[in-house]
Amino acid sequence: LEAAFAYAERIGSELLERAGAGGSALSVSAGVAVLCDREDTPSTLLVAADRALYGAKTAGRCRVGVWDQGSIRVGMSIDGADKLAADAA
Repeated sequence: LEAAFAYAERIGSELLERAGAGGSALSVSAGVAVLCDREDTPSTLLVAADRALYGAKTAGRCRVGVWDQGSIRVGMSIDGADKLAADAA
């Protein structure tokens, strides 16, 4: 789960970096979830990831939310998001 969280942050950072280099404005949020029970299905995984995504969006732009055993953890702003926002201002 932590590796998926780090991967989502890395993807977000790279997208922000590329967008900033091209002069484009971009916001990246992600939701991360994992199947952790034999009774989980792909459908429940998608619902959990969707909840994590909306938790991240609710917390602000450029964040990663993690659905972990019924609760959502949201990381700090993705690296590069603050710089991109300052450059756009």
